Amino acid sequence: MNILYALIYAPDKGGSGAPIYTHHLMNGMIERGEHAGIVFSVHQSYRPNKYLSYQLHPLYFNHPPIFDNQPKAIGAIPFHHMTPRQVFDYIDAFYTEFAYLIQTEKYDLIHVQHGMYIGYAASMIKADYGTPYIISLHAMELNFLHEFPDPLLAMKAMVDANYICALSDLQKQRLLHEYTKDIIIRFHMKQKKCTQQEAEHEYQQIIGDKKINPDTIIVCPLGINTNHYDICSNVYLDDLEMIGNQKDLKLVMYAGRLIPMKGILHLLKAEQIYNKNNDVHTIILGGGECEDTVATAASKRSSITYLGFK
Repeated sequence: MNILYALIYAPDKGGSGAPIYTHHLMNGMIERGEHAGIVFSVHQSYRPNKYLSYQLHPLYFNHPPIFDNQPKAIGAIPFHHMTPRQVFDYIDAFYTEFAYLIQTEKYDLIHVQHGMYIGYAASMIKADYGTPYIISLHAMELNFLHEFPDPLLAMKAMVDANYICALSDLQKQRLLHEYTKDIIIRFHMKQKKCTQQEAEHEYQQIIGDKKINPDTIIVCPLGINTNHYDICSNVYLDDLEMIGNQKDLKLVMYAGRLIPMKGILHLLKAEQIYNKNNDVHTIILGGGECEDTVATAASKRSSITYLGFK
């Protein structure tokens, strides 16, 4: 099978879960003797990795849109800062590249990481060329739906998908609860500053009477293939030398972007509760808009160690 993947990041640069996840999916395709390529948006400064097993089809933008602050996404802007012209150019670029590759390389399926605008472009391809597509659902499509500039297009991507891959039953239920006609119309009214009658008319034009079919949502829990990793014991980490080697030391570790959505500010408040006996050490790794807050907390509390962005 020939599968064309689509993503808002460069998979060979990593930086968050989706590109790493996609990178391993594509390597698995190649290992099985199948064909895989990927279309993704990226800054003009990006230079493709020449040694990947799969084909790269980068779409270059001065300001590639993303959901939130991502240290490795050079020049990126959040979706809610896009102008109407940028939205049109973004969708058009994905649609044009999809159409070209489907016709020239005969891809059988489009696999979209994150629906939104990319999923909408895939729905247009499905209508024009009959190519099916699936969406791997991440938390971003749910957490940022309320601020997405075009909620109708996000809904269109979901209702037209042949399958949606959720990571848990809870995520599946949340998708069905939040991607509803009433909620999408309310978000559309807010974003476009239009009346409910206008929003309902546009909803009917773009989506019609379709809704997400629960039977098309497949729960595929993520896991770790331990064959890819060497699990070592007694590893000495220079960065943690200041903590000591107490045998019974209790540790809490946070690794991820330092942004409010990830809960880092809640963790700093919780630390004062779970460490009331002063017997727990908290280690924090990551970068982002809250890093100054984290660094300040670490400088004032000896029980917190901040290791910066790794």
